[in-house]
Amino acid sequence: MLDGGGSIEHIDTTTPTEFSPRVRAAQGQDPDYSMRGLFQQHHGDFMLKRERYDPMIEFRGQVLPHAEVLHEAGKMRLLNWSGDAEVPFMVATDGYLTFGAFGGDRRYYTKDMPGFPDEDLYSAGIKAGFGVFLDENTLLEGLVTPGYFSDLDSTTTRDDVKIYGKVLFTYRADEGLFFKFGARYNDVYADANTLPYLGVSWQVSESFRVDVLLPEKVEISLWPSADFGFLLGTEIQGSQYHVRASKSVREATPSPKQEANVHVQEVIVYTGALWRFTEYTSLITRVGATVAGDYKLDDGDTGTAPIKGSLETGIFLEATFGIDF
Repeated sequence: MLDGGGSIEHIDTTTPTEFSPRVRAAQGQDPDYSMRGLFQQHHGDFMLKRERYDPMIEFRGQVLPHAEVLHEAGKMRLLNWSGDAEVPFMVATDGYLTFGAFGGDRRYYTKDMPGFPDEDLYSAGIKAGFGVFLDENTLLEGLVTPGYFSDLDSTTTRDDVKIYGKVLFTYRADEGLFFKFGARYNDVYADANTLPYLGVSWQVSESFRVDVLLPEKVEISLWPSADFGFLLGTEIQGSQYHVRASKSVREATPSPKQEANVHVQEVIVYTGALWRFTEYTSLITRVGATVAGDYKLDDGDTGTAPIKGSLETGIFLEATFGIDF
């Protein structure tokens, strides 16, 4: 998800309703001969069906009100705020460039956790990528996302910088059936930065679809109408951040180096809803449970032990506001 990893989003921001270029054309409006319009004429149906609707720009708030690390003392509460943007620019009838940015703040409120007091873990960076159709049924996409992942408690260094990326092939085997494979590099899994992608998107009918992109997400969705759907799935989110000990600790113990890497990961199971209430805006809500996760928390102080282990089961709530244009 966000956390800097980003996602390779669709180009077509329309659904088969009054927002659809096909509907506008049927209503007698002039054809669009812009680069974007020509791209849509060639590949609009592919882009529309290859994944479920996901807006270009997202602002998300996520709450884990009660969280504990298994077999470790203390409790914590997480407020996870983030923003993400990926905007395509057509450069050919068969290709486009993608530019964007991301940012976030994982705000941890802790109690009785001596190795990890209240902390903010920040992420911020840019996105750059491309998409090109190798033929009418095969799309190749790539995305790179360099950025800072840090507590920003002191001057930033190269240890705060992460450069993540992904490449994905999408092949259309049938009208609504797409197979996906590729590779990604990120820190969702602490001990497996580089992993292959393997997935499928299947629009079974007008009201039901399946979207899978292992090893990070599985989702099914039901659509009573083209602009409103119910979601059910599981997702693995997380990243790594560079932190420093508090200023008082650094001043009292100038050496050894009072720094560490923090790794956070949540495995979430959710149900939710997506409502596209205008051509340009949407709202996604999710509620569910964190059923597992992999945590390594450290305040950078060599005098305290890190907190390691799986995340205990707890509830989470989330809302995402989306914008298209």
